[in-house]
Amino acid sequence: MEWLISWNSNLHFPDFLRDIEMTFRSWEENNAAISQMLLATDSIGGVITGILIIGILTGFSEELFFRGGLQGIFQKSSLGPDKSVWLAAIIFSALHFQFFGFFPRLIMGAFFGYLFIWTKSLWVPVFAHSLNNSVVVVISSQTENLNANEGTFFPPVIESIPYLLPVMSFLLTSLFLLFLRNYFFKKN
Repeated sequence: MEWLISWNSNLHFPDFLRDIEMTFRSWEENNAAISQMLLATDSIGGVITGILIIGILTGFSEELFFRGGLQGIFQKSSLGPDKSVWLAAIIFSALHFQFFGFFPRLIMGAFFGYLFIWTKSLWVPVFAHSLNNSVVVVISSQTENLNANEGTFFPPVIESIPYLLPVMSFLLTSLFLLFLRNYFFKKN
């Protein structure tokens, strides 16, 4: 995902579309400033408030609308499950109005959509989305504190092995999905 984020944020338009690219980049900078303002906190109360609003409330409301609403409507039409997931994910990503984050958000939207289809429960993508947003809030608050204190966020062993964190994330995510699979598809 980090590679996709980096690739998407470094896309450049052809010269004849330079004005559009500059407009999109301006929007990105404005959105980043707003996000920074919302996420910048040095108190536990601020982090908890961020988790409640940005993490839980946003995760719940977006999943309710995009997966429960749009994807559900698309699935009941003649589109079928795969096209419904991807169409809802495209709309989800587009409505964030951040072109230079479009593709990572598209993949996340598709992931949440397939979680919804796979588990037949809206609560699973709500939980996953809320967890993702909440982790961003916590990491952002730690990053603010690190910049102020010139400290380190991760233990030295993780910083010395750059691929350890993604591997750990992949393994934990796989174990979580395996747990969900066994929980939701357990034979009676």
